[in-house]
Amino acid sequence: MISKALLTGDKGADVVSMDISKEAQSEEGFLQTSSRIPQHILPRRMPASLKASLSQSHRPDITLFSKGTGRNGRNCYTLVEVKYCRDTEPHDQIMSVREQHHELVQSIRQYDKQAKVELAVIPLGVAGAIYHSTRQLLQDTLGVAGPSQDTLLRNLHIHAVNALTKIPRQRRIAFGTRTGKCSTAQAAAATARPTVNAQQAQPRPKLRTHSFRQQSKKRKRKKKR
Repeated sequence: MISKALLTGDKGADVVSMDISKEAQSEEGFLQTSSRIPQHILPRRMPASLKASLSQSHRPDITLFSKGTGRNGRNCYTLVEVKYCRDTEPHDQIMSVREQHHELVQSIRQYDKQAKVELAVIPLGVAGAIYHSTRQLLQDTLGVAGPSQDTLLRNLHIHAVNALTKIPRQRRIAFGTRTGKCSTAQAAAATARPTVNAQQAQPRPKLRTHSFRQQSKKRKRKKKR
């Protein structure tokens, strides 16, 4: 979802790598993009061995690169990471991403003093929370704004909520498989069970029930007869 929004946004031409399989890219209709940071976008003065090492060890979810023009032009690197977090504590994941790509960021800055390197962390609450900072980040840094941004955030919220509702069932299946109460085939069938939309679901027929008082009144009438 995020990759598609970025590719169709104002900075779609700057996307140079996506940590997505080629099969998934083909299904989404994307042009084949490397899953690793291309070595040729790294600073020229950087040793080839270091370029190869960084390209292998660092795989941001999405990488954007724009080459500076003119003598005073700055090369711009944007490393995008999407992280699930507790709805009330997104900062822990942001700090985790900074540590994760610290070597890459520092190496680029060391061999290209003028380069602009930015970490764009998109935190998503496990219960579907979307943060105000995410809107600003999408618009200013990633070029996703307007209706496209609204659609993306709505889909991300729905995806998180749907994933949350599946957790209890998956835990029950895992517990059943571990204890022998549920076979592997049954677990696979349960997880592959299609979901039913609200429009497809048919209401259950109402059962005619009688309260205890109604039943006692009927018994009294029969006795009087």
